[in-house]
Amino acid sequence: MAPPHGITLYHSPASRAFTAYWMLEELGVPFDVRSIDIRRGEQKSPAYLKLNPAGKVPTLTDGQLVVSENPAIAIYLADRYGYGTLAPKIEEADRGPYLKWMVFSTAVVDPVATLHEQKIDLPGFNFSFGAFAPFGRTWGAPFPPKATCTPQPSPSPSPSPSESGLPSFGPPSPTPKPTKSPRKRRYRRRARPSLQLD
Repeated sequence: MAPPHGITLYHSPASRAFTAYWMLEELGVPFDVRSIDIRRGEQKSPAYLKLNPAGKVPTLTDGQLVVSENPAIAIYLADRYGYGTLAPKIEEADRGPYLKWMVFSTAVVDPVATLHEQKIDLPGFNFSFGAFAPFGRTWGAPFPPKATCTPQPSPSPSPSPSESGLPSFGPPSPTPKPTKSPRKRRYRRRARPSLQLD
């Protein structure tokens, strides 16, 4: 599968590849779509693995350039075709929050929501992506009205997803109670019965 000229998105319907598709539509740039049937294992074909050795969709080619992973594709496309309009410029204060929210969904929301859907809620301090329960504190307005680089007083807790108008993934999991350190058991030495030998 040699990358063709222009932009081509290797995509599978009803997959997370819709994010890259949506990004291309937002930018209004011409692109081709090549469907990869992941149910039939086409993403593991030798030809596709030359483009994306991980064997996942989406993969985007722009001429000879190959980009995979949704956040990388979105950042590349926004910088290449929407720099200064869709993507804040490097020197703009909004660039930091922009980059954070570009990767937040796949780095944090996706793993936590997927596990929560399977009724697996892990304590956040053990995993790099955190826990399901504190989403309400993490979410807030994605971009402040006017970003500044001056230190601000510590903010009050962010509103819950329902208060901020952001989507909720179902009822929040109970916050794990702090565990007490286990008591050290004190063992008493018991007197051993003395053996009497005849």
